[in-house]
Amino acid sequence: MNSVFNLLLISVLIFLLGTCRTPEKTNQTSLRIISLSPHITELIYALEADTYLVAVTDFCRYPLAARDKEQIGGLIDPNIEKMVSLAPTHLFGIPAHSELNEKVRKFGLHIDMYPNETWADMLAAIDSIAGKIGCDHKGQEIIHKMNINLDSIHAERTHQQPGVMLLIGYEKGSLRNATVAGPNTFIDEMLSAAGGANIYRDLGMRYGTVNIESMLTRQPEVIIDLRMEDKHQIQRLRIDDTWSVLNRTPAVRQGNIFSICGSHTLIPGPRMLWLARDFQAVLDSVKNEQKAVGSKP
Repeated sequence: MNSVFNLLLISVLIFLLGTCRTPEKTNQTSLRIISLSPHITELIYALEADTYLVAVTDFCRYPLAARDKEQIGGLIDPNIEKMVSLAPTHLFGIPAHSELNEKVRKFGLHIDMYPNETWADMLAAIDSIAGKIGCDHKGQEIIHKMNINLDSIHAERTHQQPGVMLLIGYEKGSLRNATVAGPNTFIDEMLSAAGGANIYRDLGMRYGTVNIESMLTRQPEVIIDLRMEDKHQIQRLRIDDTWSVLNRTPAVRQGNIFSICGSHTLIPGPRMLWLARDFQAVLDSVKNEQKAVGSKP
């Protein structure tokens, strides 16, 4: 009797295993994804779903393999005809694609749009996109690792929080039309995680243009120039005529002006923790130099 029962149980298990699919394999063979934003392209690669990525924007430069994908233009000049011809099952973009979404609706397409300003936005996008393309397990794995790494960075910061100005653009040779990162941005969040205090956290907008008088009033102790370049590097900048207008600030007097270069600096994607580590490296450099100066007889 027991042997009959066991055989029946085994038969049922075999049937269930044969008919049930794990979330990561559901409908994946028919997936055709178009990414409309660099950070989403990075996310698709992080989810190891790039096989199903049929097109990206002209500005998707990371990872290098993304450059070999079909390109469908940018935010301002999307090639709708090409997008339609690729017969995508999923289009992933940002809120700025709302007008494009109305246009592609005529062709039976829909863009899933995700905010991309903050850490929480990124985690929500990972969770949602992973679920839509059947990569739930991998998505949760990425979220878990990101949270652990962020907690680690938080734990390493000191109570001392130097005032930092986060530059993301200005006229070369001068600081006219300088744009800075303000509150509710992933840049501000990563600086805070690393132990710095954004001097424009009360800006009243995420990004804004500030003048020299404002910079002099706020007295930055550290200035970080974020540059969107392929090569990743951190370097201390020479105090030239560009910065001499701020010679009454601690940052210029102490030579604490740095550039952080890399395609991750202004893209709120899975690599945003790289930026936090870069900020940490800059702040550690400043702190160690101050200790060295203080220890001199």
